[in-house]
Amino acid sequence: MLAGRERRMSLDPIAFIGGTGRQGLGLALRFAAAGAPVVIGSRVAERAAAAAETVRTAVPGASVRGYENAEAVARSKRLVLTFPFAGLASFLAAGRAALAGKLVIDVIVPLAVRNGFFELAPVDGAASAGELIQQTVPAARVVSAFKNHSAETLQDLAVPLEGDVVLCGNDAG
Repeated sequence: MLAGRERRMSLDPIAFIGGTGRQGLGLALRFAAAGAPVVIGSRVAERAAAAAETVRTAVPGASVRGYENAEAVARSKRLVLTFPFAGLASFLAAGRAALAGKLVIDVIVPLAVRNGFFELAPVDGAASAGELIQQTVPAARVVSAFKNHSAETLQDLAVPLEGDVVLCGNDAG
């Protein structure tokens, strides 16, 4: 890690929408530890503020703020969607205009529970959550990523991350 070194970057913040959940919080921790300014979004502003405090405690000196989702989206050009698939349609319906022109990183895995087991859920009209986001907000740059590390591993900053991050998108830039 970067223990003992200055870890600040001169970047616009990265907003983790759904950043109070396990996966989102883990990614927010990792990005904050790397020096990126972070915004955590939640449906409830107080939960976002509490998650931001958790990250600041784990990463002293980190630039982390928590806001309600719409405010978090407004404060960043780069968004990481980390909430459950069940909330995607309503999020896109409410925030479609606000996502235009932004980089939207999809971490959502469409899952459903059937007979006590997880299985991939069908995505109406698309092959994946990322494709659905791109179809709904064609003016956004959508990339699917960060789906191959567990929340537990992401949240444990003492564990170095190993392996590649698979990226999938349709933007030549």
